[in-house]
Amino acid sequence: MNTGKLDRRVEVETFTSSRNQFGEVEKSWSVDSTRWASFEARISPSKAFGDPDVQGQPTMRSLAIFTFRGTPSVFSQDLRLSYGGKTWHPVQIGEQGTRGEWTAIVAEAFDNSALDG
Repeated sequence: MNTGKLDRRVEVETFTSSRNQFGEVEKSWSVDSTRWASFEARISPSKAFGDPDVQGQPTMRSLAIFTFRGTPSVFSQDLRLSYGGKTWHPVQIGEQGTRGEWTAIVAEAFDNSALDG
């Protein structure tokens, strides 16, 4: 991959949990880092909005591939990505290249706004 294609700023969020003053577990996401990545959309949810077989479903699904340089340790934790106003949840994480020069993350985002009308 050409590094010139890493033209998108993507926030990598990690999952953390702590206990509040009552001993209850509080779970939250926090931004771990902001990284350069390439973004390749695989499924566009807008194509499904006019399809009567799909309109009644509660969510619309987008699928994309994010490619990052290297294999940072943050990619081995519970994580999610924030890009383009959507929260992307990893489906698969893998290394690319002969020495793991790239990390590819296949991620999905869900959008309920199609039914908010």
